[in-house]
This record gives sequence, C-alpha cells and structure tokens, in this order.
Amino acid sequence: MMVIGFFLVVYILVLAGLAYFGRAASVRDTHSPTGAAVSIVIPFRNEAEHLPTQVEALRQLTYPSENVEVIFVDDHSQDHGARWLAANLPANAKLVSLPGSEHGKKAALAAGIAHARGTIMITTDADCMMSHDWLQGVVAPFANPAVQLATGEVIISGSTFFSACQHVEFSTVMLLTRAAIRLGKPVLCNGANLAFRKSAYEQVGGYASHRHVASGDDEFLMRNILEQFGDASVAWHRGVVETQSQPGVAAFLSQRLRWASKWRHNRSALARLVAVLTFCFQATMLGLWISIPGLGIPGFLLLMLKTLADVTFLLAIRPGHARPLASLVVSLVYPLYVVVVGLAALVVVPHRWKDRAMA
Repeated sequence: MMVIGFFLVVYILVLAGLAYFGRAASVRDTHSPTGAAVSIVIPFRNEAEHLPTQVEALRQLTYPSENVEVIFVDDHSQDHGARWLAANLPANAKLVSLPGSEHGKKAALAAGIAHARGTIMITTDADCMMSHDWLQGVVAPFANPAVQLATGEVIISGSTFFSACQHVEFSTVMLLTRAAIRLGKPVLCNGANLAFRKSAYEQVGGYASHRHVASGDDEFLMRNILEQFGDASVAWHRGVVETQSQPGVAAFLSQRLRWASKWRHNRSALARLVAVLTFCFQATMLGLWISIPGLGIPGFLLLMLKTLADVTFLLAIRPGHARPLASLVVSLVYPLYVVVVGLAALVVVPHRWKDRAMA
C-alpha cells in the first residue's frame, strides 16, 4: 500500500508539472506578426460534406489576401467534392489532383507543396475550421529567424457525449505538446495545424525519409527539422483549428491505432521514453483498478484520490470548456484505453483509411 501511495504522489506531481508547463499562456509567441507569403495545403479524399464550410472559413481570413494561396489536393476522391470545389474555388486557391500512380496523405502534401509559391507552408485537414485571424497567429513565431516549424492547438468538436470525451482526451495530447515545447524538447505536433518554412522542408528532404510509413507526416518532419536545426527551431503558435470528432468507438480506436503504430518507426529516444512512461503509468493505474477488491477501503480511497486528481487536472486544461462528466469517464477509462491501444500498436498495422488500403 505504501508503494501505491508513493506512486500516486509522483503521479499527481507529474500532472501538476504538466499543467504548469503546458498552460497555453506560457507558450504564446512573443514575436510580432509577419506578412510573409504563405501557402495553405489541404489534402482531401471524400470530404464533400466538409469542403463548403471550410471554403467559406478560408474566404473570411483577414490575413492580406495577396500573401495567401490555398492549394487543395484531391487524393482520388470518389464523391462529388472535387467537382464542387473546382466550381467554387476562392480567387486565391487552386485544385491539384494526384496522378493515378500516387495516393495517400504524404503524397498529397508533397504534391501541394511542390505547387506552392509561399515561403511558409501551412497544413490542415479538410474537416478543420479556423477563425478569421487564424493565419496571424500561425505565422507570428516565424518573425524569429530561428523558428523553422510551428504547431498549434487542435480542438475536437461535436455535439455528442462521446465527442465531449474525445475533446477531453485530446486536450491532454495538446497539453503534452505545449509542455514539451515550453521545456525546449518538442516531442509532438499535429498536421491539422502545422506550419513550416519551405526552405527547411526542402533541406531535410521533405517526407522522403518516412514515405513508407502510413502516418506521421507531421511528427517525422518535425523530427528531421529538429535534427537539422536544433530544439529552438520548433515553436508553438497561437492559431487554433477545430476538427470533427470520430463518429463512433470503432472509428476512434482505428484512428488512434493508426497514430500509435508510427511509434515503432520513431528514432527519437525522448519520444520513445515519453511513450513508455505514459504506458507504464497507465498500466500501473489499470493494475490498481484490478487490485481494488483485495486492497479494501485504503485502496478504494487511493483510487478516489487518483480520480479526483485526474478530473481536477482535466477540468483545468480548458477552464472555459469544462466537461465534468466526460472528464470523469475519461479518467476511469483512460488506463484501459492506453494499455489496449499501446499493446495493439506493437503487433497490428492498420491497413485501411478513408475506405482504401494504406501503403
């Protein structure tokens, strides 16, 4: 029991440290916005339901229009999205189609970047929404010439309780991303809200070194840039995008398994250490859950303490968007979720995405 109590104290201290270093205010850029020429690259496949809303959001951007180009890249869509987009492109946008011999997100991103004229590349997804001043926040860190890549906030949206749970769970990922950048040791980023200098992309060879891995276009590119330019080359930007939650448990687990499967290809000792420590923490929590019947009232009280710490932590991450019940459910389910997905990622390679076999 003493060992479990000590572990919980360490666990709570880790949560407090993450909350402190990952708070959004601590990683806001301190540089003035720049009027750099930017290219927004948006790969899509079968996104007809999302494209009209996103095109309207892009039209509302207040960044100087003469310094913005938008490049949509069609990854062999089978719905009417590409046809609709061709007839409704904004004045500063173009539509690129992948040739029949190429497919996948990395191929689409590479094709879009090859057509780009901007000095700063910005990637996002077709189902993402952004505010009118999004670009000002994205490009601001690049006023610092040392910054080669910047990542920002991605918020999971949706109207269901399961969406709220995904929002809470993904908030912890964003917190870890911010905390690592605040500490000068970036380990995560997100391609739904990512920006990088085209010159840095070309200098590290783009996606060539990890083209064979189905996912990880964002993190592997960041890792190559870190190796080439150092830890100070990665920053946090204050632009925020919202993306839709997964519609059900199966889709959610498939997405997370696809994300987790790339870790076997990660060369970063720090990133692997973070993954192992997270898994060990949550596996220990799962073991505590299983041991409760044999631990009696003291064990139950320790578990309640852990749950209270989790819920307090989760509510503190986004005080303006608190979801108490979802936070409680995530706290209780998270250990099992991490263990199952972590173990599955070691032996299962996802084979399908967007109704198509992945390379």
